Amino acid sequence: MAPRTFKILELSLRDVFEALALIHHNSFEVFNTLLDCFPKDHFIGVIEDTFGVFFDDDSEKLLHQRVDKMCRDM
Repeated sequence: MAPRTFKILELSLRDVFEALALIHHNSFEVFNTLLDCFPKDHFIGVIEDTFGVFFDDDSEKLLHQRVDKMCRDM
């Protein structure tokens, strides 16, 4: 979708990400851009705030390990 065909302010965040998913088949391209635009560890806080109440201590440790590994592997 060319930028002239829509007004960016009328798009929801879901609309933007759905378009990005069609353009970029590698989701890490989108994720790496988000990491560049947000403070370090921002998304860890978002995940904890959203899902933290569902995790016991062991699950939370495993989540941190997996997120750390994913960030190292990029």
